[in-house]
Amino acid sequence: MDTPAIILSVVYIVALTESVVPRSTSLEPRTEHAFGHRFLVSLVFGLTQGLLALMGTLLGGLFDHLFLYIARYMVFAMMIIIAVRMFLESLHIVKGKMLFAFSSSWGFLFLAVASAMNAFLMSLFASTFLPFGKWHYVFVSLAGFLWAIASVGVCYSPKVMKRVAFVTFSASVFMLVIAMVYLFGDFNFAG
Repeated sequence: MDTPAIILSVVYIVALTESVVPRSTSLEPRTEHAFGHRFLVSLVFGLTQGLLALMGTLLGGLFDHLFLYIARYMVFAMMIIIAVRMFLESLHIVKGKMLFAFSSSWGFLFLAVASAMNAFLMSLFASTFLPFGKWHYVFVSLAGFLWAIASVGVCYSPKVMKRVAFVTFSASVFMLVIAMVYLFGDFNFAG
């Protein structure tokens, strides 16, 4: 991979895993004894990103032969769908409709799975588009973990939610740009 493709691949993974931020913001209070619990919650978010990406690859491998001739356009369409999904999510965040509360520890796992849907959907086309090859899953897990560790202990405020909405909107713009570059550019994204 050449340098521009590496940079675009890193931005792609960061944008793809951004959905961790609205689901993990303000989940755990920032106290002196809570770091271990925040670390475990972040680890769940990160590992779920990688696991669902792997599951998407395995599931996509079952039917990728059906889309062999239009696979490039399917990857482009999925990137556009995810970009639109992120944009709509940013609007929900601004309106205050993306706040989560739950009473059991399973809620963390549910939010982690919900945040990993973008990685799952894009991995359905891993035979056509998988930046960094087999290392993709490690990088997706690491990016999900880093997003979660940065946001899980942040205290809720309307100002914080506006920032989260801006991050989500920015990720949707980056995903849209990467989709255009993927379809019309001449980059080798293979690992």
